[in-house]
Amino acid sequence: MSILAIGVGTQIGLEIIRSLGKYGVSVYGAGPGKNQLGFYSKYIGKKFILPFSPEEVFIERLFYILKKNPEIKYLIAISERNITLLNKYRFELQRYVKLLFPPQEVMEYALVRQKTIHMAEKLRIPVPNTVFINKFEDIEKCRQLSFPVITKPAIRNFSNPLQQKLDFRVRYFSSYEELEKHLKTFKETGFFPMVQEYCGGEEFGFPIIMVRQKPVVCFLYKNLHLSPVKGGVPVLRESIKLDPRLKRYSIELLKAINWEGVAEIDYIRDHKDNQIKLLEINGRFWGSTPLPSRAGMPFPYLLYLSLGKGKNFYTENYKIGVKCRILGGETTRLLEILKSPSYKFGISKWQAIKEYISLFFDPSVKYDIQTLDDPIPGIMDIWFMIKKVFGFLSY
Repeated sequence: MSILAIGVGTQIGLEIIRSLGKYGVSVYGAGPGKNQLGFYSKYIGKKFILPFSPEEVFIERLFYILKKNPEIKYLIAISERNITLLNKYRFELQRYVKLLFPPQEVMEYALVRQKTIHMAEKLRIPVPNTVFINKFEDIEKCRQLSFPVITKPAIRNFSNPLQQKLDFRVRYFSSYEELEKHLKTFKETGFFPMVQEYCGGEEFGFPIIMVRQKPVVCFLYKNLHLSPVKGGVPVLRESIKLDPRLKRYSIELLKAINWEGVAEIDYIRDHKDNQIKLLEINGRFWGSTPLPSRAGMPFPYLLYLSLGKGKNFYTENYKIGVKCRILGGETTRLLEILKSPSYKFGISKWQAIKEYISLFFDPSVKYDIQTLDDPIPGIMDIWFMIKKVFGFLSY
């Protein structure tokens, strides 16, 4: 019996391989090129080159792999794009493997933020004030928001090439006039981002596994560093004690949408009213997946036991105060601070350098990729990072 993980080129796929392999589960990996980070792990079994596009090639190659390797009984996909594509062939795939991710009608609650927000409001879960724009005239509704505001994609539609191009990161606007000018650039496409009041406080992640309408695993962490510094992805995070409210919010929300499998729900503490508010659902293994493993809670293995093997258990037992760092992201963050005006991000360049170095000597700090147990991926990551840094400095 083996598990096939699709998309093992990042720390997420690598952690899936490590988490399963450490517990003796046979795990294979697939990705679009030979330099997938997960391919360097000592825990990986077979490695498959699997082009992610065009769709016909991806699916044809995947079915070929499954037919030639009948020992593969479970399938994990890391990205929403791949999950969406695989769900189109869910019926056919289930003849060969068990899919460890939700069907598309459930995934839509993670991909379509309007569905997420409306369900949260229905359940009386606090959310930031948000405007969804269906036509250009709707931007007038944004006048009622308190500025500054942010824009981000309202939907992640991987079947529509135009909407794929509009899949951008968060952007910030301090006035209605700035926002209006930006939104005009979307007028011809007919697809607009969502507009949300900027909360600007602590950010939290609540990873959870749900099986048969019940929680199996709950975990909570807070973000310490982002890259880019403003509106980026977490690159340093810390495990913290479970908050009963966030636990209740998360379970109620996922039960309401019939979620099965792993999810990670993002929350933020609004600096204006000190209230914690829901931001979004990540319907997959998320960027900080290595953190729970370092804190004693290996999510990929626990997903395999619960959703895969059908074992009944519940745990929220993990170490508090464990930090996990993605070295490449932390280095990029430092370089951004060094190349920006001093104190632009509330920290001096010298303070940023001292903090970056001191974390190497902090025993509570673990690493997403660099581990003594499985060193080769970490070495390769540093090599890739060196090449990236030299490219950044020469830019």
